[in-house]
Amino acid sequence: MAVWQYLFLFSIISVLSISKGEEHVEEEVVEEAIKVDNVHPYGAPIQADPSSPEIQRVANAAVAEYNKINKRPNFFKLVNVKTAETQVINAIKYILNVEIRRTKCKKPNAVDLESCVLGKKTLNCYFEVHFHPSDNSYKIMYTDCKK
Repeated sequence: MAVWQYLFLFSIISVLSISKGEEHVEEEVVEEAIKVDNVHPYGAPIQADPSSPEIQRVANAAVAEYNKINKRPNFFKLVNVKTAETQVINAIKYILNVEIRRTKCKKPNAVDLESCVLGKKTLNCYFEVHFHPSDNSYKIMYTDCKK
């Protein structure tokens, strides 16, 4: 046999063996929803521990700023941080729900709030505070305090 006959025979055998291969079976694909726990969208607020030293420092700074801007005659003091969230924006944004109480210390005297006796009036406050690491400053962006 000539070479071309061998090539022809080989190509026919190859075609037959390929066509006799496994039959194509369509399988039903079931898609399941991907469940992810504890994943936060990039840039979204994240829950923070209200008792952490960082949150306590920010809450005290917020109350100090609040004491500067409110027109009440007495200072207020931080009693409790109820909830806290942090968010990275062009600064570090802290979202705080706190409880503050009026003290018996009068403004404008410079006093140590730790030594001030607490009064009876309590306010629940929502603070949004920005911390700028470049100049180590806190700025209250939003305040809402209610009885």
